[in-house]
Amino acid sequence: MGILIGDNNWRGKGVAAEVIKANSNYLADQCGIETISLGVDKNHKAAIVAYQKIGFEVKEQNKNSIKMIWRL
Repeated sequence: MGILIGDNNWRGKGVAAEVIKANSNYLADQCGIETISLGVDKNHKAAIVAYQKIGFEVKEQNKNSIKMIWRL
């Protein structure tokens, strides 16, 4: 999954969370997906906070990145 919000005016307005939730609901309902995992740069604090607000939890960390999971 990749998220790109190129227009600065749309950043920080919850657009990414809305898209992730809608896609996750579809995947759960239509495909039986129960867990979503992702990797994020350890220094990308805004993304980490956004993912945590959605419900992702930190699973693993290393020097440069964090693996997060969300059980739907």
